[in-house]
Amino acid sequence: MKTVIIKGYELPLVPPTGYKKAVAKAAGVSEKTVYNAIKGGLRGPQSDKVMQVYKELYGKPVRTEVVDK
Repeated sequence: MKTVIIKGYELPLVPPTGYKKAVAKAAGVSEKTVYNAIKGGLRGPQSDKVMQVYKELYGKPVRTEVVDK
């Protein structure tokens, strides 16, 4: 069985319309936290979670690794 691991993402330069609401709902945080994490560059456990969800929703995978298990 092969597993694909995504190592890097290419993020959009300008976030798409409605990104705050979608990311906030998926990450379980407020829209203000999403704004502060993405635009303000704040770090912390919630901000890291927000960035991971943002990458999964809007990022384009650019580096992958295939692992045999």
